Amino acid sequence: MKKFLISAFLFLYAGVALAVVDLNSATQADLEKVKGIGPKKAQAIVLYRTQNGSFKSVDDLQKVRGIGKGKVFEKVKGEFTTGGASATTTTTTTEAKPGLAMKALNSNPSLATHTTSTTSTTPTTKK
Repeated sequence: MKKFLISAFLFLYAGVALAVVDLNSATQADLEKVKGIGPKKAQAIVLYRTQNGSFKSVDDLQKVRGIGKGKVFEKVKGEFTTGGASATTTTTTTEAKPGLAMKALNSNPSLATHTTSTTSTTPTTKK
């Protein structure tokens, strides 16, 4: 049961970590769901996109008023994608912080072990 709960938590945690918002198609409401982006920043993103066209890369988000090159951009850049608007799309990778499930796995590594075995037989013929 403990393995199941940890597996379920890791699955849900991974699902949350993989959810990204497309800067080129997101509504203001979609943008506001991103931690660190409130109504004003979401509105500024939509306005920038309307005035300048599609975001070519996530780095273009730094040009949006209220985001810039500082802490806000560093905090939210991993939450966005540009949906392949161009061949120069920047991919950003963020490192997940270990939660309770990871702490449980670290304290008991045998929970993370999954082994499988296969047996193969080759028929032989007599001459």
